Amino acid sequence: MNIRQFIFLVLSVTLASCGSPVNEQDEKKQKAATVVDLKAFEVLGTQITSESFLTLSGQVKAAMQEGGVPNAVGYCKISAYGIIDSLSKTHNAKITRTSLKPRNENNTATPEQSSILKQFEADWQLGKQVMPFAEDMGDEGIHFYAPIWTQKACLQCHGFPGETLTEENHKIIKGLYPTDKAIGYKEDDLRGMWVVNFKKD
Repeated sequence: MNIRQFIFLVLSVTLASCGSPVNEQDEKKQKAATVVDLKAFEVLGTQITSESFLTLSGQVKAAMQEGGVPNAVGYCKISAYGIIDSLSKTHNAKITRTSLKPRNENNTATPEQSSILKQFEADWQLGKQVMPFAEDMGDEGIHFYAPIWTQKACLQCHGFPGETLTEENHKIIKGLYPTDKAIGYKEDDLRGMWVVNFKKD
């Protein structure tokens, strides 16, 4: 090894060792900058799902008063997705609903969502409080989940056939949704969940 090669080797090692701490500091800063305030997303998600529920339930109630269950079910099939899409654009987030017993096949839960729903269900059966929560999904953004509870008014479309859900209305629902599973609920039962997907800036 000649003197030039030796000097080059020494300089290379020195520069490499000097650069390491700086790189580590930069890496720590980057990690700190990407820490997400999940509590803030839980608050925002709760506000969005509350608004979505009030908007959707208000429209369904109006349709019910105008033409009973047949009119309300028909309204849901035609207009519910439009309302949710409009709210999604307003809040710059994707808002969906899902369940282990969906009425519309488009609301079938993904494997990840099924796992969360089953945990919600297990906690509810044990008498534990089922709380909305948000999680950081990396490049997929922030996902927020909130339980959907069955209210008394819901039973006219989601209750027990022959009891709170009349056989006539059940036939109408099956005609619109042949694969319907969203029946057999009682008041305050866990019926599904809201999912809100936020993109990261």
